[in-house]
Amino acid sequence: MADTTDGMVGLGTTIGHKIPPAETYTVIAEVTNIGGPDISVDDVDMSSLDSAEAFRLFLAGMADAGEVALQLVFTDAEFNTLLGIIRESGSFQITFPSTSTLTFDGYLKGLGQETPFDEKIAATATFKVSGKPVFAAA
Repeated sequence: MADTTDGMVGLGTTIGHKIPPAETYTVIAEVTNIGGPDISVDDVDMSSLDSAEAFRLFLAGMADAGEVALQLVFTDAEFNTLLGIIRESGSFQITFPSTSTLTFDGYLKGLGQETPFDEKIAATATFKVSGKPVFAAA
């Protein structure tokens, strides 16, 4: 029997932004990598002087969905579009090849570019996630 998997490759994945007053997502062009969000939870130290067995006690604190980082091929048009939405709050949606989506609120907090001597000019964009992301399976 052959091995099988439900995994997928990233080719065909898109990310779009919906900044008010827009009502639909605008896909960001020529993305080469999407990283995040990386969700983490704060540790709340509940230890006291009378903690049994002298071990620290912890509770889960606030969760932080972190950031989503993009790498993309630099184009004048896309860089200009992203520059126009920096600091603007809105909704962002990653759509996977399976058509599942990961949607989050946030804002574009960083935008940069790198111009190497003998390779493609690349751009980077970093979005801060606000609140809990929502995953919708296909």
